[in-house]
Amino acid sequence: MFDFRRVRSFHLALNATGAVGGVHGRLGTSRRFARYDGRMGYVATFDAGTTAMKGALVSDDGRIVASSSVLLDLLVDGDRREQDPDQWWRAFCKASRTMLAQAREALPHFNDADIVGVIFSGQMQDLIALDGDLRPVRNAILYSDGRADAQARKIASRLPGGVDRFLEIVGNRLEGCLPLPKLMWLREQEPETFARIRHVLISSKDYLIARLAGVCVGDVAACSTAGAMNIRTGRWDAEICGCAGIDSALADDAADDVDYADGACNPVKPVNPAYAADDDVVDADDACDAEAPEASEAAEASDVAEAPDDVGGKSALDAGILPRLYTPQSVVGSVTAEGSAQSGLPEGTRVFAGFGDAGATTFASGVAAPGQYNINLGTSGWIATVSRHPFTDKPGAANLAFGVSPDFVNAVPFLNAGDVHKWAVSTFADGDYDKAHALLESSVPGAHGVLCLPYLVGERFPVMNAAIRGAFVGIGPDSTRADMLRAALEGVAFSIRQGMGSFDDAPSSITLIGGGARETVWCQMLADVLGSSVEVFENADILPAVSLASLVLRDDRLPERCRRSRMYMPDARNAAVYDEAYRRFLGLYPALSTLD
Repeated sequence: MFDFRRVRSFHLALNATGAVGGVHGRLGTSRRFARYDGRMGYVATFDAGTTAMKGALVSDDGRIVASSSVLLDLLVDGDRREQDPDQWWRAFCKASRTMLAQAREALPHFNDADIVGVIFSGQMQDLIALDGDLRPVRNAILYSDGRADAQARKIASRLPGGVDRFLEIVGNRLEGCLPLPKLMWLREQEPETFARIRHVLISSKDYLIARLAGVCVGDVAACSTAGAMNIRTGRWDAEICGCAGIDSALADDAADDVDYADGACNPVKPVNPAYAADDDVVDADDACDAEAPEASEAAEASDVAEAPDDVGGKSALDAGILPRLYTPQSVVGSVTAEGSAQSGLPEGTRVFAGFGDAGATTFASGVAAPGQYNINLGTSGWIATVSRHPFTDKPGAANLAFGVSPDFVNAVPFLNAGDVHKWAVSTFADGDYDKAHALLESSVPGAHGVLCLPYLVGERFPVMNAAIRGAFVGIGPDSTRADMLRAALEGVAFSIRQGMGSFDDAPSSITLIGGGARETVWCQMLADVLGSSVEVFENADILPAVSLASLVLRDDRLPERCRRSRMYMPDARNAAVYDEAYRRFLGLYPALSTLD
């Protein structure tokens, strides 16, 4: 059986050395691996997003040799947002089988046994409630669903120090969109359903792991968004959970449903000899070569790094309803016989904890120091940087434990980003993205005076208002579809500019990732609105997959070698136009909110 403790100690030892250079150097390099048999190795990577399940088979030299995507349904009822976890599983199995079939057809010498690991990323901040058989008791309540505001206020009233202390412990504001208040809502509003709950997961990818490997786990980055984890220690916080009414009796009832004995989740196949580390832990000379951190820094790193071991202890909360916590690069189990039969992935293949989507894209973009920013234009979006401390004094900021280093991801999240682009293309360009691009080019910066407040589904920054909706202003008789389309994207760009104001450090670099980065007019628009160069990854669609693969292969230089980018420089004349439009934009929400 593969030794879980040795895998974890490998990464923890690296973190404890205080290796310099941001994330780089903390995960080990490819020189640790000898290809004894000369065969190519592959990593099966998957992203469980809001709109699609994506799979990519990554070779050990960073190539995507096969891929697949399956669309997902979003269940909308007013302000509520849900998805069916079983649809995630069906989509994952379809994507996996399609991807493997592609590989067998395209690669004459491909063998399923060459897959050295399976790793996921996925949407975070969901409430996924499971019974004792690891099946959902209801639809997952998504991150964009803020139904539990009343329950969040109850937690604040019960916690000494209220919302300020919550922010200090958790690193995030106490909101109704957090999974912990949603769990309270479920107990109050659907008691019969609540009574069936034995496990709660926080990320869509963790449900796939549960079905694939038979374990309930979470990574510290994604679980930072649960509203129940102490972000500095990487442990579930018993006091906050108690304020939410998660009691030991409920947790104890669930404790025996899954075997959480140290590392004994499932038998794990031995490390592929082609990827066996020299000692499978850490090279002693490497550890000695790293510069030792200061005592205080070492303590901070240790608090975060040791969390995966400590969190797996025997307390009722840890062993019961809440998932066991790991760093993203940790082995958490292996593909079971049932998981193999449905997904096509070989039984016994190692399964890794993986990342929540925000942590995955931050890692993929190479952000490793304060002043480096990554903007993600997915369905929702965010701005992310890293620091040694959570941002607890920044309105609108969220924080994640990074997991791959002692640093924290500091982010400003937006509910409205790529969804605005999709809606605008559908509305003004008949769903044709090429037509939309031509329309964007036919308008001008400032959209002939048309402004858009892009809050299609409410917003969480720069305002916290689940009920607010978008608006266009400045429409005249000469306004065109092109102006409306451009104004919608400019509105998102202005929201991003507003979010950048939450950070102290002036940008030394800004990178752009996500589906929205494929629209070149939008990329130039962001450079002009932000008044800063913007580096856009031309292969942004593959970088998260390659980065996930690097965690399995322990090759932290792999993403660097694969990144290809284009630089967009701000145009001074456009920037002046946008400065004036941005000034007008800042007045839109205060004016519109008076209509509530």
